[in-house]
Amino acid sequence: MSTLSKWPRHYATEIIALPTKELRIAALNQVPEQWRDWVRDYVKDYFAKRHYLKVHYATAKSATTSHRRFR
Repeated sequence: MSTLSKWPRHYATEIIALPTKELRIAALNQVPEQWRDWVRDYVKDYFAKRHYLKVHYATAKSATTSHRRFR
């Protein structure tokens, strides 16, 4: 049985906190091979959700703003 100190979500949390994509890629390469795909999925999922929320929040905000202008 392996005695690894971190779980994939811990690696993903550390990678997500890095400021640049280049640093995130380098950190991902340091993740143990057996968990690298799992961590990559966590990181991609986080950024996909963040993008979705930014787009839809901006759309909803502009829709309510434009609606108020015509009252």
